[in-house]
Amino acid sequence: MKKLYTLFSFLVIGTVVAIAQPTLTQANFVHNIGESTFYYLADTNTTTLDPAIGPNVVFDYTTVDALGVSQTDYYVDPATTAGASDFPTADYCEKTNMGDTNFIYSKSNIDSLYTIGFVADITGFGVVTAKYDEDPETVMKFPFDYGNFYTDNYSGTFYVNYSGLPVSTHGEGDVTVAADAWGRLDLPFATSFDSVVRIRRVEHAITDTIFIPFPFNTEILPVTIDAIVVSYYKPSHGKSPILSFIEGTYQQDGSVIASNKTIACQYPLIATDVEKYELSKSLNLYPNPTQSGQSVLSFDVDNAVNVKVELLNNLGQTITQVYQGQVNSGVNKFEINTSSLSSGVYFVNVLLDNIKITRKLIVE
Repeated sequence: MKKLYTLFSFLVIGTVVAIAQPTLTQANFVHNIGESTFYYLADTNTTTLDPAIGPNVVFDYTTVDALGVSQTDYYVDPATTAGASDFPTADYCEKTNMGDTNFIYSKSNIDSLYTIGFVADITGFGVVTAKYDEDPETVMKFPFDYGNFYTDNYSGTFYVNYSGLPVSTHGEGDVTVAADAWGRLDLPFATSFDSVVRIRRVEHAITDTIFIPFPFNTEILPVTIDAIVVSYYKPSHGKSPILSFIEGTYQQDGSVIASNKTIACQYPLIATDVEKYELSKSLNLYPNPTQSGQSVLSFDVDNAVNVKVELLNNLGQTITQVYQGQVNSGVNKFEINTSSLSSGVYFVNVLLDNIKITRKLIVE
């Protein structure tokens, strides 16, 4: 899945000297056309979200693993994009250097920033245009600081080209935005920022069924879009987050059709193996959560390699060895029997030569 930024247990672990709380405003949050932000991308499998919550805490990301790849976000004139005619009221459009098929269109005023729609290339569907022409999505309210939160509903029309036939359907969703912590952000190489606020945005949207008329006489079942974006902002440093956790999933009929997990940081991170990144990107575990008594692990390798796959409990103890031996190049799949497991969280360890990757598996 091409990355799409929007669609979109806590423990206090430290304190710092009291510093003024940061506040987000239209002036220090909303981008201008022509601005851009460079990000190093990080490994979500070796880095978890810091659980610190509350005022005056420490966010420790000193051991984040880089992936050896980067991304630049650009804020461009909507009139210069392919979706210009669909979003004539947009103030700016966000895109990345990772492709020319994904755009987010935004509009702002003194007290709010809205997403009025997006264009995205979704696996299995092609290019989808979503126009929040009934009710835009409020992605930020101003001023906004620690302790603030709100929930907003949004709705509109989703368009897709089905075998040359343009079709549309209604969709609606909700977003919850909260500033749940602020304090000091620690990054690798002794890089540190005080007076940083953490913003957590949780989104959920679903389309109606699309009915395809003659000559196809078929239907596309509803698509559910879920996203979580957790970002760390220092207003005096810039309008873009210093660090973000981004997770998005498209589901249809109970199955994941596309997903993405990424950490993006403006500052250099600890280097990790590019080969591990490529393997991690191809590795899938589905269905997850599973209720059917089994899940399937799949991954793609360029060459024959020795593999060991284990199922672990939430204490890290091995429950069963799924496979040990050599696999051929290409896509490899392994069935994991979960029928005898009680509901809960488990882990699948994959060891390929010297590369180790762990995925969480939820059994319901």
